[in-house]
Amino acid sequence: MPDGDINPRAVIGGNLPPLAELLSTETADLDKRAADLVAGAGRAAVTDRESAEKATLLAGMIKTHLADIDTAREARKRPFLEAGRTVDAHFNGIAGKLATFDPKRKVIGGPLFSVLSMIDRFRREEEAKAAAERARLEAEARAAREQAAAAERAQREAEQREAEAARHAAEKVRQAEAEARRAGDRAAAEAAARARAEQARADAEASERRLAAEIEQKRQAEAAAELDRRAAAASVAPIDSGLGVKASGKKVTVVTIDDLGKAARHCVKVAEPEMRDLVQKVYDRLARAKVRDLPGATVREDTTTMIRSA
Repeated sequence: MPDGDINPRAVIGGNLPPLAELLSTETADLDKRAADLVAGAGRAAVTDRESAEKATLLAGMIKTHLADIDTAREARKRPFLEAGRTVDAHFNGIAGKLATFDPKRKVIGGPLFSVLSMIDRFRREEEAKAAAERARLEAEARAAREQAAAAERAQREAEQREAEAARHAAEKVRQAEAEARRAGDRAAAEAAARARAEQARADAEASERRLAAEIEQKRQAEAAAELDRRAAAASVAPIDSGLGVKASGKKVTVVTIDDLGKAARHCVKVAEPEMRDLVQKVYDRLARAKVRDLPGATVREDTTTMIRSA
């Protein structure tokens, strides 16, 4: 055949019927035999020794046919399994040059593991630096807030003192004015004017101090807020290759069991069906190993029907 006539999409077996159709044809005899046995089981009844013997023979025939079906299934599947193992081995051999995986497909070795480990070490170092910077900024923010609070307390105390002083000054002005009115002389009037001027000057100075203190308190509060913002922003940015591939940290929860008994008791409370199933499997295995002392369980001997073919 000329090279130009080759169909690149052609595959071995491509002209065969669909597999389901092939299997139906190949297993027609097995299927007919199964139907006959199903009919026989439907007619069976065990009422005496003779019928029990016939039922036993029927059960043996069914078991034998089940074994024949399983043998045929294994034989029919074997080429596919071998081909699948060959394919897996081939591709796993290539992939194995790049990475080794554990049963949960976590990378545990190979070049990929080495590269990831280097990236992970760098990322952890960057995270540690970011955490240290965050802690430093948070400490500065706390100190700034404490300083602002202390300044506010001092300002309130100063305002109270100034308010008391203003009351005393107002009282002096009132007394001086009253004296001037009573005496009606110039000296008393001048003294009253001086008292009013002194009070006005004191009021202006107090107002200026209050404004300066308010500005300083706002400045300190804003400084603390800015430190808080910087602390919140102190994190590690993803490592960007610039070509669409990025590396970033992912939070994972790692549980280490320190007290198995306590952990098991808690699991019984929150997941009793799963724990019961797990314990049942363990105890069944121990019972098959002839262990009879199983705390929390009753072990008894029972019988089950066994069908053996001669």
